[in-house]
Amino acid sequence: MHAIAARQKVSPRYVQRLFDESGSIFTEYVMEQRLERAHRLLGDPRLCDRTMTAIAFAAGFNDLSHFQRRFRRRYGTPPPAFRAGMQTNDPVS
Repeated sequence: MHAIAARQKVSPRYVQRLFDESGSIFTEYVMEQRLERAHRLLGDPRLCDRTMTAIAFAAGFNDLSHFQRRFRRRYGTPPPAFRAGMQTNDPVS
């Protein structure tokens, strides 16, 4: 949160207050952004040669099993199954 506050030239407390007022939690927001990025990366056919670990790290996760649990909870399917489904739906393949 400190890095975001510094980048926006506001105090960390101000950022915290904005999240509090909106009814959300900073760490949940960050997690959602990471999951959405991983979802986009896994769906990108140009990145099909990247490992699941590389995708997880690129999205900001430091632990592959944590990434897989959170992805499955959010999207209802494990990341490898999601990627496989995206590849079978690719009209170029």
